[in-house]
Amino acid sequence: MRIKIEMKIGLVLFVFFIELILFMFFVSVLNDRYDRNIHKMYKMAEKLQLVKNLQIRLAQVVMPVNDFLIPGGSSDEPEKFKILSSNVEDLIKEISGLEFYNTEESELAKHVGKEYPELKNIALQILSMPDAIGNVEAGKLMEKMDAIAEDTIKDAENFYQFIHSESQQIEAESGMAKISLSLVILIGILVNIIFILGLWFFFKRTISSPIIHLRDTALEIARGNSVKRVDIKLKDEIGDLGLVFNNMVDALKASEEEMRQNYQVQRVLTKLLEISLEDIPLKEALEMALAYLFTIPWFKVIPKGCIFIVEGEPGVLVLKAQQGLSAEIQAMCASVPFGRCLCGKAALSGEVVFSSHVDERHENQYKGIMSHGHYCVPVISMDMKTLGVINLYLDEGHQADDKEKEFLHAVANVLAGIIERRKAEEDLKMAYNKLKEAQDQLIQAEKLNAVGQLASGVAHEVKNPLAIILQGVNYLEKKVSSPDKNISETMSLIKDSILRADNIIQTLIDFSKVGKLDLKPENINEVLENSLIMIQYRFKLENVEIIKDMKDDLPNVSVDKRKMEQVFVNVFLNAIQAMKQGGKLFIRSYSKDMDKPRVKAEDYFRLGEKVVVVEIEDTGTGISKEHIDKIFDPFFTTKGPQQGTGLGLSVTRSIIHTHKGLIEMKSEENKGAKVIITLKIV
Repeated sequence: MRIKIEMKIGLVLFVFFIELILFMFFVSVLNDRYDRNIHKMYKMAEKLQLVKNLQIRLAQVVMPVNDFLIPGGSSDEPEKFKILSSNVEDLIKEISGLEFYNTEESELAKHVGKEYPELKNIALQILSMPDAIGNVEAGKLMEKMDAIAEDTIKDAENFYQFIHSESQQIEAESGMAKISLSLVILIGILVNIIFILGLWFFFKRTISSPIIHLRDTALEIARGNSVKRVDIKLKDEIGDLGLVFNNMVDALKASEEEMRQNYQVQRVLTKLLEISLEDIPLKEALEMALAYLFTIPWFKVIPKGCIFIVEGEPGVLVLKAQQGLSAEIQAMCASVPFGRCLCGKAALSGEVVFSSHVDERHENQYKGIMSHGHYCVPVISMDMKTLGVINLYLDEGHQADDKEKEFLHAVANVLAGIIERRKAEEDLKMAYNKLKEAQDQLIQAEKLNAVGQLASGVAHEVKNPLAIILQGVNYLEKKVSSPDKNISETMSLIKDSILRADNIIQTLIDFSKVGKLDLKPENINEVLENSLIMIQYRFKLENVEIIKDMKDDLPNVSVDKRKMEQVFVNVFLNAIQAMKQGGKLFIRSYSKDMDKPRVKAEDYFRLGEKVVVVEIEDTGTGISKEHIDKIFDPFFTTKGPQQGTGLGLSVTRSIIHTHKGLIEMKSEENKGAKVIITLKIV
């Protein structure tokens, strides 16, 4: 039979409570009397203060009226009287509302209240007189008002003395009540001490000993004996305490298990951080990360899942790593747009998408699909961009768990770091390749410079002998007259070959020459027109239509006119040769602000600098991708050996660069070509 502890001690304390009730009764009676006296004293003090304030206000309220009758008095005396009168009326009203302990006290209060309205009426009559100063009637009213004020103040003083007398009497009664109360309390304390000593043994046996046992058990558990439990046989609250203690020990064990789980989480996260520092491909890093997710015992997921990332096309997830997925699923989920299926919805919303079974959100389905659930966790970058999605498989009916979501969020944050680091490494590698390409171009330029110098030396050595040979051929043509047709044809062939060789040598000299330019301010449109005139017969011969779009009022450019005409003629001739069946040649000129550096533009131009641009576009055969990067290389040509040396565009680029300008070629095969020349203005 369970007996509550209060039942055990109830009988023992019964007598104590009877004694205590009697004790409290007497204390209560005496204390009540004492409290009533204290309350009366407080009220008396309040009344005394109010009456004292009333005396002061009554003395003050007549002052503005007196000042009003004095010559030179202030005009605001009526307003002052109203304020002071309002204060007096408030005090009278407050005193009237107090509790009075006898009839005499009440009558005194009423008498003061009746006298003041008469005083106020007289004062208002005086203040309302327009010529009160020196007025006999006003003087009489003033004397009457002063008399009433004096009587009222005297009545208030009598009221004050009466209340003060009563207060002293109540104070004496309160002192006697306090002495009686102290004696009763002292006797009660002595009786209670004796009774408490009797209770000590009872409580020691029924309460103290079980608590000591509880303490000893707690110490043993603290030393590591987690099996130890409290053994209290009492069927009361102490026994309940032992049961609660045992439950607490069980909760501590559960907390220890939670700490173990947290350690496992931290271990996995540490492994993921280590993976992020390894020099391995992103796919391998993500596969390792996925494998570590399945090593946590308490994380009840199927060891099956994948990781998507966003690469290439924005808004599309690409399957990058997987474990346990069939070939069919891999093919189906190789690419998932944002918003499609569970993974796409997670990527689009930036929130974890949970499913306990295959539902309508699971859009990517196949025949014979087994029912299962999913955690789809978005991988978000620091700037809140979706980098990918973690997709894990769950048993059907799995319940969403906040702890699991918290863990997956932590994993996603680490994976975001891995993905961003790998992308940064790829960007760095790309930048390195571009730098290496620029270095190769610089080396090639040095080689070309050497070739140019060598060609210049060779050309000068060959040009003079060719001139002598040409003179000899011209001489022989004049002196030799033979009916043999072969001789004249041979002489003509030799002469053409010499002229062709001389033309090639002159081109080499122009290519290698870094001579001083004759720079002058020129209108680029005039230079273009002169260049067109030089070869206008070729345009007609080849059936090429010229379409001009040259802006007026262009700023002058600082150029060597002869060299620039050579540039335009070279470009025109290349365009004509590309349009074998005829076509259109578009010539445009305009000015603009340099918006961004392009090929070597950073060497010659500043951002925002005003420049003049010439565009020459044809409708010819165009240039293939494999040739576009070589088009300005010396001796490179796509024409036959009889149609070009491959030095025309090289010389053109050399002249433009000497002018600190920029030349670009844009083209696609069978879609024509466009040459863009950018020049500095004067």
